[in-house]
Amino acid sequence: MNHLLILLLALVACQVQAMDLKDYLALPANPMKIGVTLDTEKVTKKIVAKTGGTLTLTATNGDTFELTIPPKSLQADTEITLQKVKSVKHPKLSAAAHYSSVEISPDGIKLQVPATLIFKPKSAYPIHSLTPFSAQADGDETHLAMLVGKQAPNEIKLALLHFSNYTISDEATAEEIIDQGLSQMEGTRISNWLSRKILHSNRTMGDIAKDMEQFFRETFNNVVLPSILRVNTCASGRNALENFLAWHRQAELLGADPESYYPTGFKVDLGTMMTDTSEQCYEIAKKACYTDHRPVEVFDYALQFMRMGELLGAPLIVERFRNLATKCSKFKFFMESEIWAGETRDNSSGVTAKAEFDFSLNPLTTEPVEGSIDIEDTSLNFTDLNCDRTSLHTKPSKVLIKNFLWPVVSDENKFIVGIGGLTPYSQAKYHCVDKTDPEMVIDMDLPPTPMGSFWGGMFIGTHGPTGLNELDTNTGFFNILGWQVRHDTKYATREYTQTVEGLLNETTTMIIYHTPEKL
Repeated sequence: MNHLLILLLALVACQVQAMDLKDYLALPANPMKIGVTLDTEKVTKKIVAKTGGTLTLTATNGDTFELTIPPKSLQADTEITLQKVKSVKHPKLSAAAHYSSVEISPDGIKLQVPATLIFKPKSAYPIHSLTPFSAQADGDETHLAMLVGKQAPNEIKLALLHFSNYTISDEATAEEIIDQGLSQMEGTRISNWLSRKILHSNRTMGDIAKDMEQFFRETFNNVVLPSILRVNTCASGRNALENFLAWHRQAELLGADPESYYPTGFKVDLGTMMTDTSEQCYEIAKKACYTDHRPVEVFDYALQFMRMGELLGAPLIVERFRNLATKCSKFKFFMESEIWAGETRDNSSGVTAKAEFDFSLNPLTTEPVEGSIDIEDTSLNFTDLNCDRTSLHTKPSKVLIKNFLWPVVSDENKFIVGIGGLTPYSQAKYHCVDKTDPEMVIDMDLPPTPMGSFWGGMFIGTHGPTGLNELDTNTGFFNILGWQVRHDTKYATREYTQTVEGLLNETTTMIIYHTPEKL
């Protein structure tokens, strides 16, 4: 990089540093996307919300990542995964720089109490050139991450308020590149500004107390207070409460007294605002459940108000939204899977598996729900063949459903249902004789080959000749993609069909009905 470009970047950095927070927030959005390639190295652990816990991933390259979740930080007991990132790429980032990066999932989970992520890289990251940054799992909304505590070249500590991927870099210009990727979200911009202040104090060993005081005071006056005064709808109330709580958590995280930044005469009743806002949002969430059949939106409202209610000491609001989410979490699972032989289904039959059961899916847990699959004994009926079934190996099979609407995602293209625990397989043997030529004898199995626990009524296209590769060999669950998501009682559908060698046909229909319980 030439000296002129470095000088220009430095000039921009100084201007951003000196810019008033209000002016900084008014800059046009310029979200940057950083490409992230995940490695195979990962560790998964279920963290109990009440007690918290720690996950540690030691990569083969010598880098170690340690995530500590405080008690009551998570909304519910959650399986958390640390996965090493193989590469971080962006046209403006130097390929010669060093990066240490890890992804934390489920992506997007917000924490009530900040977690700590400690990087222990094998090679030192000099503090004077250290730049920590964060991005969503898809690489969007990249911004500077927040350092916390005393830093050392081989032990970098970050404070986390949500899960995504986190990276540290030793590239000198990375700070300016990341800082100019301005998010559309006000809260993210505020966090980015604060992270930059802390980053510079670590590099210069300077006293940031006056900067921090100004930052929190200006943030409250220019962002938090105006959003509170504008409250007149559910959306504006949610925004105001989120702004206030985010600001409050950041102040407490850095050892500041939030109340010391209130302007003289500030007497806004947050309790009343919380109550009024929750009333309006509750009605919207109720309509989303019972009229529009959009349970994801209901869970989004419920999780937010349960989190805010616990932080502001409003147990009745917490319980009300928890009750709505619970009643909106009622579903029915239906599946019919057939393997049959012949040109048309009308004159041929085979082995059919059916499942139909009600289930309640708690949006606050990753625990699977269980149902049963029944195997129907059906015989072959060919036009040109006389077939006798010589044996049938079958008994009821269990199915477990998980990863359904958790974590809460608004992108319906990412709708995934995990189906597993299929036991055992079913197989029928047939002896067939050609009607016109008795010498022609055919012995066949349906399904054509034993498939262990992979069938049990589950269409083999999920792992067989169609090559969909939906089986996760680590967990034994099929991660079923490609659902058609609707917004009526037939909430989501998925169909498979294929013909094997022009003779055996396989069809599977899966439907998830939304059947919310009345309030």
